[in-house]
Amino acid sequence: MTIDDIRLSNQQHGQYFFSPSTLRFFASRIGQEVYEGLGGVYFTTSEQFRPSSGPAGPRRYTVRQFAPETGKIRTVGEHQQYASSGAARRAAARLAAG
Repeated sequence: MTIDDIRLSNQQHGQYFFSPSTLRFFASRIGQEVYEGLGGVYFTTSEQFRPSSGPAGPRRYTVRQFAPETGKIRTVGEHQQYASSGAARRAAARLAAG
């Protein structure tokens, strides 16, 4: 499974996780690696808080779980839980392994 497969399924199920306006609102970037195993299907995102005035916050990383049967995506743990991409990717890989 690829991130494009997840994106298409999400859209086909009437979900808007990957819509340009959603991604823009959260200043989101989608990790390209998909972690798939007995524990499920996971990927990572990063977000950056950009206030209407003042400096932007640091970019932080979130682990997401994809449900193939519904196309839904849920946050695993806390939103922006990880300070680094590597930490989020390692967590996603552990979760997928079950």
